[in-house]
Amino acid sequence: GTVRGDNSTLGVTGHIELATYGTAEMIVSNGSALSSYSLRIAADSGSSGSLTLSNSTWVNGSHAEIGAGGVGILSLTQGATGDIGGDLTIGNVNGTGRGELAISNGTVNVAGTLTQYANSTYAYTIGNGPLAGGGVNVTGAATIEQGAQLAARLSGSVAAGDQFVVLTSADSVTGTYTLLNGGQVTAFLSVNAIYDPDQVTLVVNMAMDFADAGLTRNQIATAGGLQSL
Repeated sequence: GTVRGDNSTLGVTGHIELATYGTAEMIVSNGSALSSYSLRIAADSGSSGSLTLSNSTWVNGSHAEIGAGGVGILSLTQGATGDIGGDLTIGNVNGTGRGELAISNGTVNVAGTLTQYANSTYAYTIGNGPLAGGGVNVTGAATIEQGAQLAARLSGSVAAGDQFVVLTSADSVTGTYTLLNGGQVTAFLSVNAIYDPDQVTLVVNMAMDFADAGLTRNQIATAGGLQSL
């Protein structure tokens, strides 16, 4: 089923369990405030659940698990913020849980550690549009297990050389992502990830020159002029 909060306040003193079995969805939007002690989405194999925060706040006192056994999605958009007092895990250690953290102009602050497992996805929206920006800030260590995926989505436009910090840690960042679609964002633009000891940054590159898409001499000349703008 679906639980929807619009311009409202919902306080849960205990645990929020979304889709232990079956399917469940929670939408918190339009200036709402959600609080919980802990959260788990899609705990069991075959389950599917999501929590979407849009222009709202969420305060979670302890740990959060996204896709612990099934397909679980935590989405923050349009200026939403989530403060997690404990650890955040995306997916599970066996790689059977398919968790997704989707950031499109939203911010997650994790007081504990972050672990993203294989077959789970961090989807980040780049660009200069209204759904771009935000990220994940971790106080503890951020661990990216082999097979964890990073997807770049686009809002507005980007140019080669643009950079977007998607993950920071006050402790350390270990591991590397598998870029979905090889990092391809559009026919002409792709991204690659740069790893520093305390952060992960997406950098935009030209995947193909505009002129390469031209079929005639005039098309090639026009495309070259457009790319130089």
